[in-house]
Amino acid sequence: MDFKELKKLSELARLKASDEELSSLGKDLGTILNYVSLVKEVAGVDISSKGEMYKNVMREDEKPDDPLKFTDTLLREAPLTEKRCIKVKKIL
Repeated sequence: MDFKELKKLSELARLKASDEELSSLGKDLGTILNYVSLVKEVAGVDISSKGEMYKNVMREDEKPDDPLKFTDTLLREAPLTEKRCIKVKKIL
């Protein structure tokens, strides 16, 4: 990525950076992009398009557990409780 493109990108991102910082960032960004292309090549995965990797793997809905199934057990383990709730210290 050349300096002109990097300067335009920083303006679009509303980043304030000196020319020296942009020059240094350009070198780092080039290294990062080269590394990403190397990883893509080794992995053999096209991350720019949706493929099998983005398939929804959620399970089908089943009958849920009773919402109060573990409430008593959790309340017994809590150090402080009040009206079937766990009581905590105020933080604000």
